[in-house]
Amino acid sequence: MVHLTGNFLAEAPLSARAREALGDAIDQGWSDPAKLSYFSAKARILKEGALASIAQNLGVRADEIEILGEPGLGHYYAIGGLLRPTETLVYTNVDRKEVFAIARNHPNSHEIKVAASGLIDSEAIGRFSQERGVLAVQAANGETGVIQDLEALVTRSGNLR
Repeated sequence: MVHLTGNFLAEAPLSARAREALGDAIDQGWSDPAKLSYFSAKARILKEGALASIAQNLGVRADEIEILGEPGLGHYYAIGGLLRPTETLVYTNVDRKEVFAIARNHPNSHEIKVAASGLIDSEAIGRFSQERGVLAVQAANGETGVIQDLEALVTRSGNLR
């Protein structure tokens, strides 16, 4: 199981380096990289360089990265890419609205309640360990500060991915 975590919607201000990179991207990469012009070629080179940098930092190939314009689509593609129609989706009652939407439309979905502390009960996850499917977990909540014990949840999840 590969865990990629990050809060890309944080309300924290951009670092000076990120602000500078964003300004450069706007100044130099404003053209559509798919078109045929000098400025488009320049934007394409910047895009490819950015993807190569991200890939190197993640330890993957650049062609394995897909940039999404809407962060909510990430939940849909991640869960949808793993979950088959006949499999089980296990999620929590404090998950994101995008996960709730996926669960509403999946015939075999099970909601797990979390404790008042915000922690997921790994025993509750264990009830579904023999089923094949997907476990959707918010690893950390930036608003409440709750961080889940992923090792315990993964250990109890059994056949869930």
